[in-house]
Amino acid sequence: MRALAKRMGLHPDRWSQHVEVATGRETVRYVANIYKYYLSYKLMMALDGKHKLKTARHIAKPNPKRVEWAGRSHRKSAMHFTPRQVFLCGLLAALGMIAFAVGYFQIHLQLEPCPLCVLQRIGMFAVAGMFLLPVLHNPGPTGVRVYAVLGFLTAMAGAAVSVRHLWLQNLPPDQIPDCGPGYDYIMENFPLLDAIPMLLKGSGDCADVLWTFLGISIPGWTLIGFLFLGLLSLSQWWNPRR
Repeated sequence: MRALAKRMGLHPDRWSQHVEVATGRETVRYVANIYKYYLSYKLMMALDGKHKLKTARHIAKPNPKRVEWAGRSHRKSAMHFTPRQVFLCGLLAALGMIAFAVGYFQIHLQLEPCPLCVLQRIGMFAVAGMFLLPVLHNPGPTGVRVYAVLGFLTAMAGAAVSVRHLWLQNLPPDQIPDCGPGYDYIMENFPLLDAIPMLLKGSGDCADVLWTFLGISIPGWTLIGFLFLGLLSLSQWWNPRR
């Protein structure tokens, strides 16, 4: 190209208006376009690098509000039921246990309940009542916590009677108390303040193991029921949908 420029009377060592003319306009335009594309590509890479850097910094330092919201969403998904629905399930479970005790043990097997058995039934009725109240009331957050604690304490009171019953059933034969009067006789002939300690004390009838399932007697299963209902009630303290 330099020799051609010299033959054309142009300066062989100058590009602009000399060797450029000898090269031809198409070649010059092609080189210029390539250079423009190169500059455009370089600019795009620079912008893309800045965008990636900004994104990386955003991931490394997340928004605390978004993290908190995600945590709450996870807790909500872990417990799908409202407290009212949970208390309703507890109510149905308690009533189901009472119905099973009356229908199967007392009516089908003809097993008369001992004083401690009757107290445990009363305790289960009390637990059912504590579950019924929030179902009817549908309380706010504070009320849910109050009912959760009350239901738990009521269930633990019933569980204490079950533990007492199990203790009597596991006494050595020589330490089992004598058989005493039944629940109806005690309630009819003694003042309430005297009747309650007598019922809690139990009698020789309470030590009899009349039915077992998987090696667990009736008060053992009743204890499991009280513990389940108590923990179910207490769990509503942390229910995010209260």
